[in-house]
Amino acid sequence: MKANLILKNTLLGFTSLALMQSSNLDAMSPSQGLRTAGLFHFAYQDGQRGSTFANTNNQGGSSSFSVGQLTLFLDADIREDMYFTGEIQSDLFTTTGTQRDFYIRSAAVTVTDLKKWNTNLQFGKFNSVFGSFVDRRLSIDNPLFDAPLAYSQHVNIDPSSGWVSPDALNTRAGVPFRAITLAGRNLSSTGVKLFNRIRGTKLSYAASITNNPASNNKDVNVNNGLTVATKLHWQANHSAGFGMSLSQGGYLDNLNNLVVGQTISAAQFARRLDTSNYKQTKLGLHFKWKRSRYQIHSEYISSAFEVPNNPTDEEITANSVYVEGKYDFTKNFFAAGRFDAMNFENKNYAPIFTQGLGAQKWDDDVTRIELGVGNYINESTLAKFTYQTTDYDRQTFNPDFDLVSGSVTVVF
Repeated sequence: MKANLILKNTLLGFTSLALMQSSNLDAMSPSQGLRTAGLFHFAYQDGQRGSTFANTNNQGGSSSFSVGQLTLFLDADIREDMYFTGEIQSDLFTTTGTQRDFYIRSAAVTVTDLKKWNTNLQFGKFNSVFGSFVDRRLSIDNPLFDAPLAYSQHVNIDPSSGWVSPDALNTRAGVPFRAITLAGRNLSSTGVKLFNRIRGTKLSYAASITNNPASNNKDVNVNNGLTVATKLHWQANHSAGFGMSLSQGGYLDNLNNLVVGQTISAAQFARRLDTSNYKQTKLGLHFKWKRSRYQIHSEYISSAFEVPNNPTDEEITANSVYVEGKYDFTKNFFAAGRFDAMNFENKNYAPIFTQGLGAQKWDDDVTRIELGVGNYINESTLAKFTYQTTDYDRQTFNPDFDLVSGSVTVVF
């Protein structure tokens, strides 16, 4: 409620256009003139040490001022039916493996109202078509600290070999243990997109062709393959909407680690060297509802990876679902919570690039609960406090990792 007002009125045309395109996918009119805006997000967090790659978002395992994200927005008219939107981002004061210096998160040109095809065209680097969290990715629009598990929890997929068994880390030094997420956290892709509302209906669509992996976003194409994505959204009324999204594309960077210690035929070797042969296929279902002081968002994501190093079954799957609720006690003060679960298929595999390891499950099931409160200090400043607990379902013991964080987000 308040966050949407700030996003539309304070973060200028770019942010509101981007969010509306990714949620309702409606046709937009161009903004007026050249406008700029920005956002600072600072957080202090304290959590228990998890395993490598962001089990609890606090990889150091101690209290740290670890997030200081700066985002700059640009929105400019090109002509009456064409506009440019851009976004530059940097992770400041961060020592984690996910830190990035200043980089262009998005830079796209949108052509509106192509009458011959009754659609809008966008090309460049833009918000991903897949999923619904892109609508709430900004810290001022996300009532909690973190993204859902599908966007934040790294799983046992190595971009240079495929599936990694839980014991591989003990036998092969340097193999990434938890390397990528089911849905890329950067939530932007490079390519071309068509979007619009189907005339005379409540149904909107978006379709894109990009050169970035859906799970492991890169600034450039990593495997000479394309990712195709589409989303349908039905806005039932002013308070409820639901839809689905699909995505498929190659996710491997290279296969340098695949054939270590193995003897395979030339034909097998040639096929496995073509990383674009190995696809990630994702299905997403999303639902949102708002009434009075209440808001609910929910999303289901199923991801299947074709892997080159699993002779039993070339496709392994994981499913993730979350339910997020928010309640506004006043215009300035709110509480929010999210229940989040990620489950991996119960088949066991023996990876071909390791010796002496028995068949193992792909990864450990995860459950996360996150609770938080927030207060708008003024029209452009949001302060939040959150608590997060992450539990793992393992054969021998069930560890859990806790995290607390306080954050301040400032719009300028």
